[in-house]
Amino acid sequence: MGPQFRIGHSYVTPPVGASITNDNAKEWFCDVVDTEIGPLLDEYWFDNIEKSKQIQKRLIEGLL
Repeated sequence: MGPQFRIGHSYVTPPVGASITNDNAKEWFCDVVDTEIGPLLDEYWFDNIEKSKQIQKRLIEGLL
């Protein structure tokens, strides 16, 4: 993505009290990409949504 598009660790830090296990970690991360990181990337590339969707896909490749 490049150094101008760094996303902070808070996006992938579970909230206090969240129960992230081996069984649900992949689903939790995919939800974070879908609801938090994805919309942010859509804003970064508002003029190239296809690029945003490609980056989002790369973030979850191999997890599903």
